[in-house]
Amino acid sequence: MQYLLQFFWKRRVLLLFIALQVVALTLIVRANAFHKSAVATSANAVSGSLLENYRAVRDFINLSETNRNLASENAALRSALESSYFSLYVDRDSIVDTLYIQQYNFLEAQVINSSINKRNNYLTLNRGTIHGVQPDMGVICGDGAVGLVTDVSEHFCTVIPLIHSRTRLSGKFMNAPFFGSISWPSNMNYRHVQLSDIPHQADFRIGDTVVTDTRSGLYPSGIPIGIVDTFYIEPQDQFYEVELTLATDFSALDHVYIVVDLLKGEREELENREEQDDE
Repeated sequence: MQYLLQFFWKRRVLLLFIALQVVALTLIVRANAFHKSAVATSANAVSGSLLENYRAVRDFINLSETNRNLASENAALRSALESSYFSLYVDRDSIVDTLYIQQYNFLEAQVINSSINKRNNYLTLNRGTIHGVQPDMGVICGDGAVGLVTDVSEHFCTVIPLIHSRTRLSGKFMNAPFFGSISWPSNMNYRHVQLSDIPHQADFRIGDTVVTDTRSGLYPSGIPIGIVDTFYIEPQDQFYEVELTLATDFSALDHVYIVVDLLKGEREELENREEQDDE
């Protein structure tokens, strides 16, 4: 306390000057409408700037929650798309039945761990059996196809992404009726995959889009996989080797959607029955 009093006493002249200046300015503002208006405008500008900065900080703090809400809304919107429904279209003579049933639902999830520089990369998502996740479910993001669910625990699951040595996925050209097999050779970087088994008569060019089809049994048809970057064919071969630039950037992957195929069990049961009949 003694030091504080000494501080004020040593600076008593300066403090008295400041106090008199404040009193003088107050009297001027009160007696002059122009000065009063100028002070009010300045005060509003300062308070507005402070409120704007406060709002920016608050929005930044709430950004993760906002992203989760947007991901949930996107999952609901994807589930409502026409491509998520199975057509019951039947043409019986002159009677046309155009009923649809839901085939795909989408469950939003967040990537909580991942790798992009290994031969066998992986993703870990914060969704598990309590959320209805099962092995062999497809995973997509807002940009395109991501991978396949492999192992599932109660609260988490792991995903084999497209950038994995065991990736096998069917892909087709968006604007051409040709399809092939997607793979990721270990000598490729995380931004590219290979499309094989495209017949030599296929008509496509650099820049064309390759999308998913239903042959993989993982995704709805039409989910982007990548863009044709380069392609070649050996003179003695009948099939092109095509390199794609992936639609999904795995180095920036955050929110994804797990694809729930509501008709998968029925399809697999029927196909297994056919395989047993061939044995």
